[in-house]
Amino acid sequence: MMNKTVATLFLSSFACLSSMAATSYEQAKTVVKNYVENTLGLENYQLFGNENSLSKVEISFEEPVKVDSSGWTFFIDMMPQAMWGHKAKVVSVSKENESMVINDVNMPLDNLDGWSDITPVFSKLRSANANEPYAINSLKYDSNRFLSKGQFKKTSKSSPNSYAVLYCGGSNRDKFFLSFWNDCALTYQLLRDVYGIPKENIYVLMSGGPNNTTKVMSAKSKQYVDMPLDLDRDGINDIAYSSLPNDVTKVFELLKSKSASKQFESLFIYTIAHGICSGGEMTSWGNGIRVYANDLAKEIDKVNAKSISIVMNQCYSGSFIPALSKNGTATNRTIITAVNPNESGIVESDNGYYLNCYFTKAFMCGLSDPEESDYNGDGEVSMLEAFRFAKENNPASTEGIPYAYDVFDIELKWEHPQYWSADCFGEKQVVNGGVAKEITYNSNISNRYVVKFAENLVKSSSIITDYADVTYSSYNKISLRPPFSNRGGSVFHGRILSCQNSNVTTPSDGTACQKASENTTYSKNIGSSSLSIFPNPTSGVVYISISDKVIDKVEVVDALGNTVLSVECDNNEISIDLTKFGTGVYFVKVTSESDTVVEKVVLK
Repeated sequence: MMNKTVATLFLSSFACLSSMAATSYEQAKTVVKNYVENTLGLENYQLFGNENSLSKVEISFEEPVKVDSSGWTFFIDMMPQAMWGHKAKVVSVSKENESMVINDVNMPLDNLDGWSDITPVFSKLRSANANEPYAINSLKYDSNRFLSKGQFKKTSKSSPNSYAVLYCGGSNRDKFFLSFWNDCALTYQLLRDVYGIPKENIYVLMSGGPNNTTKVMSAKSKQYVDMPLDLDRDGINDIAYSSLPNDVTKVFELLKSKSASKQFESLFIYTIAHGICSGGEMTSWGNGIRVYANDLAKEIDKVNAKSISIVMNQCYSGSFIPALSKNGTATNRTIITAVNPNESGIVESDNGYYLNCYFTKAFMCGLSDPEESDYNGDGEVSMLEAFRFAKENNPASTEGIPYAYDVFDIELKWEHPQYWSADCFGEKQVVNGGVAKEITYNSNISNRYVVKFAENLVKSSSIITDYADVTYSSYNKISLRPPFSNRGGSVFHGRILSCQNSNVTTPSDGTACQKASENTTYSKNIGSSSLSIFPNPTSGVVYISISDKVIDKVEVVDALGNTVLSVECDNNEISIDLTKFGTGVYFVKVTSESDTVVEKVVLK
């Protein structure tokens, strides 16, 4: 009996000692925090803990990580609030001896259900990029709050026969970020205020639709916040559809019906979502639900529109170009993407938190600001000009963004925006249509700067006087008719334009998801030759030179339209003698490679 009692006491003592040796959840948290702060040396991180018995941890777009169900499970986000490709760890802590099993991952948690945020107060915040261009900073744009109204100065434009589709898909509420809503709202306000597209002509497909958009992830508070359905803050809800494939079909069926009786002047399509690294896919709403490039192409083809422009801001968005361009055979559209088929979107620090691709912000600034982005001076911002502006003013495209800042020694991250258009279509195409095929301009011009630009023909019988500066540009022909004249210190330029189109897409070659080199160039420099004609006025001899091209031919046309001199050339400079011709105004036409430029020369 006594032996039994002793045995019982011994077993009780062993059980007590065993219980005392077990690692509690609070102890496990301390172990992991010590590992993060002292071993990894992180000052800025996010730590999630789960007190449930887990056998695996679901990671966004990666295979689940298997863990010991008898241990405590933690997730270390080493770049807090980053949406894509960044260092993170899944840690399992043994309840027996505090030992850790550590798994490296490259994506955030698939969802936060069952996870508690046990992050300490951040001791070090990341600062915004100091080199961001002024034009982009001028927008009252903050990824950590909802965009307010009035981002763009309203114009008087009215585009009653122009339409737009804005697609915004985020998979689920844990991966639908505030920056998605902001980029969509920014685009919506641009279409309304700058291009005058009516509200009823803009179809917004966002997340789960108007009945399922009450909560999104706020990067700043790391909590869910209500999502407004009103994108331009005028008191009228603008989100009417979900991003689910059925609603995509529903919207394009409506557009098909509307455009059947009257062809649309233009259709503008914008997408912001998570791109999938297999290529040609973007997230919808719900686990594994996707919108595919081939399906989207079929929907767009239903619409009868003179002009279609497509701007895509999701990761791997360049992989959509082959399908949307009909493998390069489409005739009425331009496609612009934030990155090439192999790139994920940039994740950038903004006062300690993270954004999606820079591209939308820069591109919409270009579309809204002719003073900065109207490179040819015609008063409109073409799709090609907006692309050029975005590429030149997006620091992620021009200089790269540090991928991990001061925490890891990792090379810079880049965005390589992609551009495709049908021939020269993109440089003649604006958001609400295209440039006029033909312009007739007979008004007299004095003391002002005038640019007239036509796809086919500019006809003019204007009298240009009093130091006016006038340019007529056409891809085909300029017809100057009596009483056209140019006098009184005025300046006149006539330009026959060559196609500056640069199809810069990188085809999907099966290497999607591989890191693109920052030295890779996907865009050609778009610019005009530097032509010099001097002296002007001249007493006879004129010297013509072009710094970067070979002159093929020089023609001189008198004021009546007669060609009085034609000279072949195979050099970058030439001189011509006008002495034998009578004094007056002549037009010198210089052809170099694919460019033709016409300049006025005065013979005195």
